[in-house]
Amino acid sequence: MATLYHNIDGSGAFGTTVQLLAPGDVRGAIKSLIVANTDNSAITVTISVKEVSEEKAATSFSLVHEVIIPTGATLVIDDESVLLYNMNIYGLYITLGNSDTADVIIRL
Repeated sequence: MATLYHNIDGSGAFGTTVQLLAPGDVRGAIKSLIVANTDNSAITVTISVKEVSEEKAATSFSLVHEVIIPTGATLVIDDESVLLYNMNIYGLYITLGNSDTADVIIRL
């Protein structure tokens, strides 16, 4: 079952990458993806899809790349064509900058 709500802490030295949805987690389309800045300063966000298989190296595509979300602001992606990808093959990931924090809500 897919987790649709995430509290993310980019506590690694170079930030952190978190899998939001694993391949096959979701049937149907993602209607929207909301990333709320819960940090005390601006955050940097990359949202990508990634295929990881034993036969070949990981293939990754960015949906948004290094977008800066100001303090107190929220990024809303509600264009389903932007969030359309083969959910049986690719997982959905978010990468935050060092020490950045955010809440993510996925609406199906």
